[in-house]
Amino acid sequence: MTFSATDFRRLIVDDDRSVDMSEVSALLDSHGTPILTDDPARPDHQRALFLWVADPADRLDGVYVWVNRLTDKRHVDAGVMRRRPGSSIWWTELTVPRGTMAGYRIYPFTVSSPGIRDGRVEYSREIVRQARPDPHNLLVRAGSSFASVLRTDGSPDLSMFTTGSDGHVAEIQTGALDVDGTVLRYRIVGADTPAPTDLLLVFDAEKWFDRHHLPAVLTAANDGSGRSFTVIGVDSPADSSERLRVLGGNRPVIDAIAGLVGRSIHEMPTTPTRIVVAGQSLGGLAALTLAAWHPGLVDEVLAYSPSVWWRPGLRSRPAQVSDPQRWIHDQLRQAADSSAEIRLAAGQFEEELAPNVAGLAETVEALGHPTSFHLYPGGHDDAWWAALLLADLTAVPNPVRSNPSPR
Repeated sequence: MTFSATDFRRLIVDDDRSVDMSEVSALLDSHGTPILTDDPARPDHQRALFLWVADPADRLDGVYVWVNRLTDKRHVDAGVMRRRPGSSIWWTELTVPRGTMAGYRIYPFTVSSPGIRDGRVEYSREIVRQARPDPHNLLVRAGSSFASVLRTDGSPDLSMFTTGSDGHVAEIQTGALDVDGTVLRYRIVGADTPAPTDLLLVFDAEKWFDRHHLPAVLTAANDGSGRSFTVIGVDSPADSSERLRVLGGNRPVIDAIAGLVGRSIHEMPTTPTRIVVAGQSLGGLAALTLAAWHPGLVDEVLAYSPSVWWRPGLRSRPAQVSDPQRWIHDQLRQAADSSAEIRLAAGQFEEELAPNVAGLAETVEALGHPTSFHLYPGGHDDAWWAALLLADLTAVPNPVRSNPSPR
């Protein structure tokens, strides 16, 4: 008998009979996870059934599935799985808009596990760190660098980050910026071509170079017929408070990175056709700050989920990030140039952040910058940021506006 996804869901959710675990295992191998079915009440939504088959020897007290911005913070209860009676199967189901994409991990726990109080899950980043990728997820099976990801119908295709990660790029230079004792490693790589290239600066290179292989993916995606890139990657500190100090309004750091970009321009064999800076979260704030403090240096800013909540004096991420802050608005307003194109994006599940990123888009548009704002069906998520980078960096760019400032 052939089981559809709907049949599989019915077996787990609606059928009270005992299940054959070998049959469930075969269905998991066949369908992968989560199990997606259409929501009969809302055609523009899908149901995502998350499953975990526990080892009976583990003696679990519960299982929690962390789904980026869908089951964390105040939504934590939605990620607490229930056990199917008489089996080792744990499950929970979310109903989400079509097009939703979200990274997720699974956290089997006992009452003594970190983040569990009185038998209940209290969300923390420690739980996310200890949670496991879902071994039945199709991206995990494909060896994706994003681990387990919920991808509903209409969500972006991430396969290029698996199939294109071995694209050829040439290493041009490695080095380190020493900024008042803060040492930031950088690497410069490029497409193997004598033709003019775009120059791309990315923050968090330890992620985009080492884990997701962005330069190689861009080379493979453009396949010699589209844009080609020389890419500067600057690493960021692993410690969250140090990352906040380095990327949050740190003028010596931003000035040093601007100097690295300027030197790279002059050392390239031909003048770059376009200069782009990209960052996400605090890296997105740093990208915007670079454009504000060094007007005329870059032609385009890609800032996804930027930390617009930052303000001077912060030493750690505030518990509340929904209050509007004007600091980055003021920096951009004080810049002498508005020629840089600014592309902003945030996830619709980033309930605290997204409205303030939309507000920033209104500010930069009023300042005269070519501006776009994309609200995507997701959260604060590498998978979405990767898809946006690939889309923005393989698209035909808008013409560079004239800029009187020297580089």
